[in-house]
Amino acid sequence: MDYEGLSPEVAGKAKRLILDYLGYAMVAVNEPTAHVLSKFITKYNGGARESTVLGYGTKASCLNAALINGAMGHMCEMDDTHRQTGSHPGDSTIASALAVAEKERVSGRQFLVAVVAGYEAALRVGAGICPPHYLKGWHTTGTICTFGAAAAAGKILGFDADQMENTLGLVGVQAAGMFGSTPSEKREMTFMTKDLRPGKAAYTGVLSAILTQMGLTCNPGILEGEKGFCALYSDKSDLGKITEGMGERFKIMEVAHKPYSACRFIHPAIDATLQLMDKHKITKDNVKRVTVESYRYVAIGMDNMNPVGTYGPRFSIQFQLALTLTEGRTGLRKVIADENYSLERLKTPTIKAIMQKVKTVYNPDLDKEWNEQSLYSSTVKIETEDGKEYSQYVKYPKGEPENDLTTEELNEKFKMLSTRILTERRTNKIIETVNKLEKIKDIRKLTQLLIP
Repeated sequence: MDYEGLSPEVAGKAKRLILDYLGYAMVAVNEPTAHVLSKFITKYNGGARESTVLGYGTKASCLNAALINGAMGHMCEMDDTHRQTGSHPGDSTIASALAVAEKERVSGRQFLVAVVAGYEAALRVGAGICPPHYLKGWHTTGTICTFGAAAAAGKILGFDADQMENTLGLVGVQAAGMFGSTPSEKREMTFMTKDLRPGKAAYTGVLSAILTQMGLTCNPGILEGEKGFCALYSDKSDLGKITEGMGERFKIMEVAHKPYSACRFIHPAIDATLQLMDKHKITKDNVKRVTVESYRYVAIGMDNMNPVGTYGPRFSIQFQLALTLTEGRTGLRKVIADENYSLERLKTPTIKAIMQKVKTVYNPDLDKEWNEQSLYSSTVKIETEDGKEYSQYVKYPKGEPENDLTTEELNEKFKMLSTRILTERRTNKIIETVNKLEKIKDIRKLTQLLIP
């Protein structure tokens, strides 16, 4: 696959995902996990200055840059999502491609092709083993996305078919990432490891490509073997789905963008609430009760009346709907523009009072939609003080390919995030540069803009 083999739609989608990633990764510099990884790199980098560490204004080895940049992509809960696999493929795929591309000084076209190849590898492997793989407790952002990082790195390095097969074999024996607890258990304690998984996936992908380049070999049948990845990591795999439509349909086109800083599973409920507010003039003052019907993971995992720490509000359906009912789209945008806004609002009596009115209910029909159709659907019912009840079902939350962000909305999201650490002029220049990546001869024309 080369750039000429990409349709304008596929190349355009890759650009959108790259721009999105750069925004939500750069602003993670103040996240707790970013502080830890930055200390690690400072101590153990070995002096190499090959690739840009996003948001920090420093450079590290391409391996360590991939590690921290991949992890940072997952920290603010603004990363891209893929329904069928439940993964966030951009975190590791783009982090790997960017780190190796900068080291190798490749063109924008080579970078774009590598990103597309990475998404293909990650999501096609995922299609072959999900949803059983995810439901068993594997975190796909750490497992299948390792293949995406490896494919992206291998593509940058110009690997032939044999070298790419070897790289995927090497990465397959190292792929890992488990949730480690049910969604409601010790949630604050698990988030740092959640962030680490895509970083480690990016690191492992780059490592495997480098080792292939140096001559380390492995069993190439890592996916289909009797004791291979698919057989061991899923109770029910379908190898045919890995190659189905390959070369005709690109999996990158299935990827969604997040408009809100919250777990993607909560987004349908936010959208449903906004729609009810618009249609029926509902405000915080006339809400008596809010019921969210959804699949098991939301009804149990996102039911959090007492969120704590930096991460808690992002995974609390009570907080997210209370913020929505209290401040609408303005409040949701402020959370993106100000990293401390959620914590400040969580302390207010108004938000706390509304949170007490929100409850979640497990709906087996929506659980079936999630398991069989990979739908992140929810129904929100709001009972008002005058005794009326309104209901809204959302099948495709904002940002899904069926209900995508406009170019203006995506650019606005990027600006709200990036201007937290860059000037508005620099932000506009990044947008301009990403939009013409295919014309850039050296990817450093992009990476030099990413240093505050």
